[in-house]
Amino acid sequence: ISDAVDGFLANRFGMTTEIGAYLDPLADKVLLVSIYVALGITNNAPRWLVILVVSRDLMIVGAVILSWLVGKP
Repeated sequence: ISDAVDGFLANRFGMTTEIGAYLDPLADKVLLVSIYVALGITNNAPRWLVILVVSRDLMIVGAVILSWLVGKP
């Protein structure tokens, strides 16, 4: 909910920045990965699911970095 409110306020009052456009999705990914890792450590989620989610997010971030390196974002 706080992420949606933050996005609404930023758009409504013109408070968007280029760095914020990159950091917001990155923060969402870090939050999601940390939740799955915590659930995996406490054995509340199966390890295969934790590995799947973390590796998927690592591949997405890696693909974005690779696209920047080759100049085709």
